[in-house]
Amino acid sequence: MVGEFEDNALLKAFGASGMGAFPAALSVEADLLARYPVQRLGVCEGVTEHFWAIGTEKKVMHPLVLKLLPR
Repeated sequence: MVGEFEDNALLKAFGASGMGAFPAALSVEADLLARYPVQRLGVCEGVTEHFWAIGTEKKVMHPLVLKLLPR
């Protein structure tokens, strides 16, 4: 292992410099190929990623946030 990163931009820059491989979602593949000299090595079947939204307001008003919240 060459490096371990929590910053996604630094991870991409490090991988694009030819120093290693990095995971990325298929949904951003076109953007990565356009911006960096990288190529896809393969697909990791069954890998999921969870996103958490933490808010301080008791009553959410923003329409987009309302769509994301479970009912």
